[in-house]
Amino acid sequence: MVNQLFKTQKLSPVDYNGMVTEQHLGFMYMSEPVLIDKMITQLYPIANQKAMQTFMETFPVKEVETENGFFEWMLQGNHEKNVPLLDWYDVNENKPDKVGVAKTQFWMVFPEPYFEEYNVLKSDKQEYQVMVEGMEQVGSNFAYLVELVGGSDEFFMPAALLYTGSRWAKFYNVAPDQLSDRGAEPNFTSPFRMRNRMQKMRMQYKVTGSMIQQGANYPLLVTFPNGAKTFINYQDIVTHSQFSDQKARAFLYGLSNFNSADQIGNKSINGKFPVGMGAGFYDQIAPSNQHFFNTLDLDYMTSVIHDLAVGRVSMADREIILMTGEYGLIDFHNAVLAKGGQYISDFGARTNDKVIYSASGMAGIQNPMGLGAQYVEYYAYNGIKFKLVLNPMNDDAVAFPEKHPLGGTVESRRMTVIGFGGEPNIYRVRPKGAAPIMKYIPGMRDPFSPGGSKQSPAMTASPLDGYEVHMMDWSGCMIKDPTRVIDFRVNIDF
Repeated sequence: MVNQLFKTQKLSPVDYNGMVTEQHLGFMYMSEPVLIDKMITQLYPIANQKAMQTFMETFPVKEVETENGFFEWMLQGNHEKNVPLLDWYDVNENKPDKVGVAKTQFWMVFPEPYFEEYNVLKSDKQEYQVMVEGMEQVGSNFAYLVELVGGSDEFFMPAALLYTGSRWAKFYNVAPDQLSDRGAEPNFTSPFRMRNRMQKMRMQYKVTGSMIQQGANYPLLVTFPNGAKTFINYQDIVTHSQFSDQKARAFLYGLSNFNSADQIGNKSINGKFPVGMGAGFYDQIAPSNQHFFNTLDLDYMTSVIHDLAVGRVSMADREIILMTGEYGLIDFHNAVLAKGGQYISDFGARTNDKVIYSASGMAGIQNPMGLGAQYVEYYAYNGIKFKLVLNPMNDDAVAFPEKHPLGGTVESRRMTVIGFGGEPNIYRVRPKGAAPIMKYIPGMRDPFSPGGSKQSPAMTASPLDGYEVHMMDWSGCMIKDPTRVIDFRVNIDF
């Protein structure tokens, strides 16, 4: 029975997997009668399929020595930091409202020995600074004897500034005018040790001997756009494409299955061997850098990015590469139009590069022309510049079927910052020197035997009338600095 979708439709698509026979070719319209066009046209074109592979290949590659173990890298934090105040009291263990009057000393308690004698510490308010006079350990914490910096004996600090959790910084250091005997010591913060692993991936299929005719994989004579004609194994085409797509999805969307002790959570079917999976791109993004939105708001996105850039990324290096799907491109265009309003329309009308002159035009129309443009860049404040790139995987309706009320899929409207601060930050990871593997296991017939057989005796690896194809490769992802990747996800409540 035909599931009629189109008036001109004759047959329905048939889903299948495994080995392809001549009967399957009949179902797939590849045997007689001959089609008008021997090129296969997909109803849901995944020009996306090749585009997925191309997109993934834009990321640089890092090679590691081992294919099954963990690879690690170091991420250095800031050597300077704020330390939270736990408690305070004066030398008599009281808490007066006016602290430090007439240079009276008091104690400040911190959770670590971060400060030293003659360090000057700054509070939230710049006008209040204290000099460290000494330190002693109190239980697991550290109490610092300090006095206010200032020339007047009437100067004091309001007790409200010494609230629990207030952040104090080592601002600078001083030394006595005569016979000084020590200087400030530097602080060091050990690097974060990051780790991930790759996953091994495989595909396989069988080809029957009857599919091998006259030294070619009959009947798949494919005509390419340049007019060249050749015989190609249809199963090879589909399998290579699907395998590449799966590797690309694992690169972006793979979930890790190892714990903090590097134990693998999944086992092989017989339970003997681990099945290791690494964290994909999205699985490595810092939780604090994941944000949800209902409607695309350029001001909100700019604010989030600016907060991360201040003090870390110079204004000259704030080009933001924003990855999204096709509906995300539309949302971005509309958001830019909403920001500019009538100004953008007037500007476009007055700018020659927005006006398109028709070479032929319509009969009777003088100097035909058009006006239009799609906005894929946006300049915000303090050097922040948004630049969009299309990720075809965002538009994969099979992998991400959740629909958006305004059209398209939810994933198509996802916005992800993948470039932030100039230097590369996202890498594909592969075993050193390894290349994708594709092997044939020949049977009674194989793809290299003309007519499917030879006159003289030959070796075979299987009594199967046909041959097997096996493919293997690895997929791994490394985000060098997870804080430089920001994920803006659509929040849909049904």
